[in-house]
Amino acid sequence: MELKKSKTYEILDIINWSEAGELNINPKYQRNPVWDNTAKSFLIDTILRDYPMPPLFYRQIFYLQERKTKREVIDGQQRTRAIIGYYNNEFPLLKKHNAEYGGLYFKNLPPDVQEKYLKYNVFVDTISEKDDSIIYDIFARMNSNAANINKQEIRNAKFWGDFKTAVYTTASLVREDFIRYGTFSAKGFSRMQDMEFISSLYILAISGCTTESPAQIDKYYKEYDNGFENIEAITNHIINAFKFIEGISQYVEDIFVLKNKNYMYDLIGYYFVGNNIISLSENTFTTVIPLSDTIAEKLNNLHFVLEDIKKKSFDRSSVAPEIIDYERNHKVHSNSKESREARIEFLINFLK
Repeated sequence: MELKKSKTYEILDIINWSEAGELNINPKYQRNPVWDNTAKSFLIDTILRDYPMPPLFYRQIFYLQERKTKREVIDGQQRTRAIIGYYNNEFPLLKKHNAEYGGLYFKNLPPDVQEKYLKYNVFVDTISEKDDSIIYDIFARMNSNAANINKQEIRNAKFWGDFKTAVYTTASLVREDFIRYGTFSAKGFSRMQDMEFISSLYILAISGCTTESPAQIDKYYKEYDNGFENIEAITNHIINAFKFIEGISQYVEDIFVLKNKNYMYDLIGYYFVGNNIISLSENTFTTVIPLSDTIAEKLNNLHFVLEDIKKKSFDRSSVAPEIIDYERNHKVHSNSKESREARIEFLINFLK
């Protein structure tokens, strides 16, 4: 007999199993519930937007005497609880996750949206095995064989509030830009590198240049988890910065500032200073941002100089010292406040 089978079910199927007593959400090897309503709401918003979610893993056993198939959750307990709990009106969808239906319980949703929810397709892997020892082994392997998760993946699993929602939403809006420019690889997207970069831009817009570390990013996720003043204004600043970059990209499609997130950070910092969104600690600049084609031409020229510096195929006497310093600041303490401010100051002077 085949041990594992994969099949797509509707949410209505899961609810029917639960109501018929045919689904055990909390078998003895599972953890206790840990998701709060914010985490649950984020999942429900995912479903209502018809976005995919990872597969659920259920154990499925046919009991001959009862003529019934029963299931228990191997992996996906929190998601299963949230799906059933929302249907049972245990918590509302939050406005910070969904402006249109925020504040509504399932019973308050329009009938067509209720139907959309119930007919949402869930991919389920079922394991047909009666031997508990094998199930314990499968459960242990699923929780130990996964690749080591990075800091951003941990944040994504830990936080569900305002800051994460803002980062998640903005990343989805500019992802096509990143793909077009080649800023992140497919693996980079899968490991949430784009979301970590957007997190850095939110910190830049909130606090100006800072010395960034994983602990510092965590601090912002935590501080703004349950409240984020000026969230719309800050988000608009970031979106407008990407529109500014898009204007430049129309004139040059293949330069360093588009392909490397650290150089892109500098250019967005330049845009923020020029629009009085942030200031640099030791200098006050009155910056008039030139037209996109003028900036593009200057960045394109800088691109070729930096390429020569990286290849070490340049005559040092023919390259301005500030350009050499600019490139060095991307290699030494590149995430420090001092390095970031120096790089943005360089662009302010270079792009005049």
